[in-house]
Amino acid sequence: MLCIDCNYFQSRGRIFKQVQGTPMGSPISPVFAEFALQLFEDNCVNGNPDVKFYFRYVDDTFIVHPAGKSEALLAKFNSFNKNLQFTYEAEVNFQIPFLDVLIIRNPDNGRISRTVNRKSTHTGLYLNYHSFHHHSQKISVIDSLLFRALYVSDDENINSELNFVEEMLIKNGYPVSLVKKRIPRMRERIKNLNSTDNSNKKSETRIILPYVGQATNRLTKCIRSKISCEFGYTPGTRMKKIVCNQKDKIALCNGTGIYKIMCSCNSVYIGETVRTYK
Repeated sequence: MLCIDCNYFQSRGRIFKQVQGTPMGSPISPVFAEFALQLFEDNCVNGNPDVKFYFRYVDDTFIVHPAGKSEALLAKFNSFNKNLQFTYEAEVNFQIPFLDVLIIRNPDNGRISRTVNRKSTHTGLYLNYHSFHHHSQKISVIDSLLFRALYVSDDENINSELNFVEEMLIKNGYPVSLVKKRIPRMRERIKNLNSTDNSNKKSETRIILPYVGQATNRLTKCIRSKISCEFGYTPGTRMKKIVCNQKDKIALCNGTGIYKIMCSCNSVYIGETVRTYK
C-alpha cells in the first residue's frame, strides 16, 4: 500500500499529494488498473444476462447487448465505483469504431465487415518523403500504413483502403512505384505472422546513429563492411522538443536521496535512491 498511498508531485512550485488513483508514469499503475478492471468485470459483466458479448483491450471495451439496454448497463457499471465512471458510444448508420477498426453491420443479413477507422480529426499528414530523414524511416511509414490496411480490412474493403493509403502517401510526396512495391512484401509479412519458424529472425547487434545526411550513409556502409549488425537512425532536434515542455523545471542539486520507513512492528528500513532528496 505504501507504493500507492504516498505519491507526491510538484506543479507551479507547490508540492501535492495524490489522494485518489495511481500516479501516471509509475510502473505499478498499470498493474493496479488491471486489477480494478478485472474486479469490475467479476461484479458487473460476468454472468450479466444483458451482456451478450464482451471484449476489452486495456480500457476500451466492445459490448453487444439487447436493444434498449444501454442506459441500464451504463448505470450498473457506474455504480460499481464512484471514481470509475464509464461512457459509451452507440453505432451510427450501422457503423461503430473500436480502436483502429471500423465495424460495419449489414442490416439486411446481419453480416459484419471491417475496415480501418480514422478519427474525424485525421489530417492525412505523415512524414514527408522529401524531409531530412533516413530512407528506412520513410519506408517504415509506408509499411505501417499498408500493414494496418491489409491486417484490419476484410476482402470486401481491402481494395478501397489500399487506394486510400496510396492517395495519402502520394500527397505526402511518396513515389507511387515505391508504394506499390511494398504491398507484396506486407502481404507476405502478414501471411507469415503466425508461422512458428523463427529461423529467419535476425539476432545481429543493433547500432543507433544520428542521421546527418550522406555522412551517416557512408558511416553505415563502412561499419557494415566490418561487422554484422542492424542499424537504426535518430532524427535531429524537433521543434516540439524546443517549444513544448509542460513540466516544471527543477534545479539540479547535489545529494543522493536517503529515506527511512518505519514499520508497525517497530522495524526500520533505510534505503537509497538515485533521485535527489528534493
